[in-house]
Amino acid sequence: MWGEKKGCVTNADRSVNLLLKAVEPPGEARSDFDIFVEVANRLAFKERDGAPLIPFKDPSDAFEEWRGVSKGRPCDYSGMTYDLILQMGAVRWSCNEQHPRGCERLYEDLKFWTCIDDCESYGVDFLTGNKNTRSDYVRIDPEGKAFLRPVHWRRQPNPTSANYPFTLISGRVVYHFHTRTKTARSKALNERAPHPYIEIHPADASRLEIETGDLVEITSPNGRWEGVAMIVDTVRPGEVFVPFHYEQDAESANQHTWYARDPVSQQPQLKSSPVAVRRLSFGQSEPWILARLAELNSESNEPFAAREFGNTVNLPVQQRT
Repeated sequence: MWGEKKGCVTNADRSVNLLLKAVEPPGEARSDFDIFVEVANRLAFKERDGAPLIPFKDPSDAFEEWRGVSKGRPCDYSGMTYDLILQMGAVRWSCNEQHPRGCERLYEDLKFWTCIDDCESYGVDFLTGNKNTRSDYVRIDPEGKAFLRPVHWRRQPNPTSANYPFTLISGRVVYHFHTRTKTARSKALNERAPHPYIEIHPADASRLEIETGDLVEITSPNGRWEGVAMIVDTVRPGEVFVPFHYEQDAESANQHTWYARDPVSQQPQLKSSPVAVRRLSFGQSEPWILARLAELNSESNEPFAAREFGNTVNLPVQQRT
């Protein structure tokens, strides 16, 4: 997908990268930009003067529009150009007259976008999720200072028990993205984590008589999982970790997630599922599980960006000036 279209992507660290089209989409597939413009044209959206509401011909036209829309806001792109992004590799917003090559750190002037007429929302109650009104915010307006809001610790709604004594944490591995619809098709990536596995602390593994390579079962009130064991101290005693990328039947880690949600973000309790763990059968460690174990144990010190994948290797990062 990423090689079939041109456009910018903004990362969580505010870095804006420019993706350049490398190949044409297969068959009748089209980029989201082309679909967006086509829909606007077919619906005949117009400006007041009769001109097309969406006049874009190229993704760069949409980027120019965003530069103008974002000017003066916290995520200011007004000083950013395709040429600058290509020159620097990535540019962090804000990028404007004050920060012509992007802003490495925010709030160095100790001024925050918390004034009542600057903020985009008035916050929420952490316990209930209820949104504050403007009248509520008037009483607490910090006028440009930062908020530091303490909260009371609350017990997880789904604690462990005698029947389910372990806490299951689901998460990512570096080689896969979401449910592997793309990364599983890459031999270079998939061969490094082709199957689901469970990370178990050595103390727990010793008590359960589980060794690396054994086939292990996880059970909970919500389902059953099975996969290969990896004995490593990246998890604490009483906790186990399983990647969520594998979604087929007994491979799915998030089937054990409870229905409880955070009242503000509505995020499920993905890091606190009570489960039971037991060995199903003895096993012999395959090369990929031993290689992954070496990574987690810091026995493999080669930088990830310098590793070879499918006879290709990343080029050294150029020093920015």
